[in-house]
Amino acid sequence: MKLSKEDIIFWNSLSLFLANFNLDVSSLDDKQKYILITAFTHKSFSNENKNSHHNDYLEFIGDGLLQFITTEWIAKKNPWWESGLATKLRSSIVDKNNLAKLAKKYHLFQHLRHSKSAFINGINQKTISNLYEAFIGAIYIVYGLNIAMQITNDTLGLTFEEHYNSQHSHPKNVLQEFFQKSSASNVEYITEQLPNNTFGSIVKFENIQYGEGFGKSKKEAETKAAIDALEKLKK
Repeated sequence: MKLSKEDIIFWNSLSLFLANFNLDVSSLDDKQKYILITAFTHKSFSNENKNSHHNDYLEFIGDGLLQFITTEWIAKKNPWWESGLATKLRSSIVDKNNLAKLAKKYHLFQHLRHSKSAFINGINQKTISNLYEAFIGAIYIVYGLNIAMQITNDTLGLTFEEHYNSQHSHPKNVLQEFFQKSSASNVEYITEQLPNNTFGSIVKFENIQYGEGFGKSKKEAETKAAIDALEKLKK
């Protein structure tokens, strides 16, 4: 394929930006350049320029890659974890707000091609997070899995420990992991709304009650029940 004059102008700017990620752009052919250009092309631009493509499909590819890469991180960090906690952690890492922060931090949005009226009323987080996913998807197609993983490690990977430590230190998770050392059974919370608009919760493991808690919400009551159980287990 052959790049249009507009594509060439855009590529000249984009290639300088991509060099910040230590990507070799000097040996790319026009097809590879166009894939990277497409990653930074919003649907509003392609609607006005019928010969161009938008980044939705690359976003789909990037989303799948990020799911895979974060799953690998979690498996290496904790190979014997409860699947529900692992899923929750992965979801927090690839959350649109987290990805949008990265797209802003690394200035991806400043290079997004879009129509003049596309964001006249502001831009939403999903559009920005989609750009990060499309970027990773394009890197995978053009440079391969190893480079895509390296860039993900150097960007998204920097937030992994923060998310892991935040979830890992929650009392409910700590209690679950304590019991998992000796059994594959899950901790059970029995929570009810009380007449005074509060909630009461008891926490059981293998039909034995270990703690109880009360709070203004179900979440607060269960958290306090977990804390109560942990305090009793320390004695």
